[in-house]
Parts: sequence; C-alpha cells; structure tokens
Amino acid sequence: MKIKRGMQKLASAYWPTKYRFVPALGGVVIAAVVGCVGPLVKIEQIDPKVASRVEVIHDKSILKKQNVNKLGIVEATSCKQLLWQPDSSIENCTNQLKMKASRLGGSAIVFGYSEGRNADFLPEAGVNRNCWNTVDCSAVVIINKPNSDDK
Repeated sequence: MKIKRGMQKLASAYWPTKYRFVPALGGVVIAAVVGCVGPLVKIEQIDPKVASRVEVIHDKSILKKQNVNKLGIVEATSCKQLLWQPDSSIENCTNQLKMKASRLGGSAIVFGYSEGRNADFLPEAGVNRNCWNTVDCSAVVIINKPNSDDK
C-alpha cells in the first residue's frame, strides 16, 4: 500500500510538468468563445421590397419646401464583423436608413452624411464596436407630399 501511495504522489506531480499546455489551451478556448459576440451596433435586416419604396434625396433644399413633412433623423451603421463578410458600404448603410424611414412612415430620406472607419474603435467614447470596418450614416426622414407648384 505504501508503494501505491508513493506512485500516486509521483503521478500527480508528473502531470503538471508533462501537460503544461493544457491550462494555456483552455485559456485560448475560453477567449475564443468569449470573443465571439456579434457586432455591438444595431444592424437592420434589409427587405429589398420595402427599401425600394423609399426614395433617397441628396438635395437638402427640399427640406425648405412647404409640402415636405419632416419626421425625424435616423442613423445606421454598416459593419463588417467577420473577415469573410463583405466590406461595409454606403449602399448597405443607406438601405438600413430606408428600412428605418419606412418604419417611421416616411416616403423619402434626405441623405445627411456618411463616415467610414477601419478597425472600428471610437477612442473619444472608449468603445469598440466589434467590426473590422464600418460606415456610419444619417438622414432626415420626410413625407414628400405632391404639390401642384412642384411640377
């Protein structure tokens, strides 16, 4: 019996030296699982039929016309979260704006701005949005009522 106890102690002392990589491997697995979160920004699902019903207007002077009803400002972010996904784009961001405008009841958006970033980290806010690159954009949602003067 004393021999078996001695062997057990020897085996338990032998395991940490032989398999040192096991705790490190466990740490890598945990880091991989914890790091697999989606983008930390709201991404709109795009329905092409709905998005095609909303017009994009780049001329901001339309906002001064009497037949235009402003519903509010919408913002969107196009995000490339995984390496195999397509790059973020103004087109995707604009389509997300159209989806939000449609939900508000708008018939058009007046495009405001767009800004692209790589390795998206916002140092002024201390926020990492978990995207390789992003395009942020905003627009004013309007209802453009037909008017006999605007023909």
